[in-house]
Amino acid sequence: MSHDVVISLIKFAYYFAILIWCILLLLILFGIIKKKWDLVKRIGKYLVNSVVFFIAYAFYLEVALLVKPPVSEPLLKSWINDRVLYNLLVSIIVAIILFAINYGFYKKVESRKYKVDLYILTIFDIVVLLVGAWLAGQDAYYGFLEELNRR
Repeated sequence: MSHDVVISLIKFAYYFAILIWCILLLLILFGIIKKKWDLVKRIGKYLVNSVVFFIAYAFYLEVALLVKPPVSEPLLKSWINDRVLYNLLVSIIVAIILFAINYGFYKKVESRKYKVDLYILTIFDIVVLLVGAWLAGQDAYYGFLEELNRR
């Protein structure tokens, strides 16, 4: 995979997140206007879970803000693998916390409706976080590799 493909995937993910937020905003406004409080509660849960987009972007930013890469390609690979592993551990912790929030919301607020949302949101959260961690690592690797090759 080339650096251009990784950059295109990052741009796609950025626009995908904005599209999802726009759709959720429209749905929540529709629910408020039509006084469909069930819909507002359900969309609120999806909005809370959209925090995974910010976390995935934070994975990208933590390596994008670095100026000086490691001095050799093997050190770079090792450093990138360490960052991706750390981001994967953070992803697991965030997914567990969001699952607990969703489960509490399911039990207390929704009166045990929409159980499928537990599974959909958990899978979606895990996929977004894993792809975010992987893309951040790939972008950092290719970007720093270009820097190393210039030296």
